[in-house]
Amino acid sequence: MIEATYSGDPVFRASKSARVDHTVLPPATLSISDVTLAEGNSGSTAFVFIVSLSNATGAPVTVDYASANGSASAPGDYASASGQLSFSGTTTNLPITVNVVGDSVLETDEQFFINLSNPVGGNDCRRAGQRQHQQ
Repeated sequence: MIEATYSGDPVFRASKSARVDHTVLPPATLSISDVTLAEGNSGSTAFVFIVSLSNATGAPVTVDYASANGSASAPGDYASASGQLSFSGTTTNLPITVNVVGDSVLETDEQFFINLSNPVGGNDCRRAGQRQHQQ
């Protein structure tokens, strides 16, 4: 709430006051889902990460994203992905799709990551995608 008061002086005898009520929404928090799927023996499998905004802000929120190698590495294990997500003032969930390369090589489960950075109206975070070997 903002209050403003004017008191008169010898030149301006009138006195005025004003009151403005303003609702402040809580700050928005960004989060991203983990994904664990079998990679398949050929072709590619879409890993869909869901980026969520804790609450609608009434104003746009943007965040950059980029994949990062873990034990899985691009381009042999997955196709790298990067870009920017733009939440409207009412949107709270957006997808990021990463295509994972299938193969028939016997190997342990592998991970890669999605990093969120440079948020405008939110926070940074990181999540894993686990590429499971399919036998």
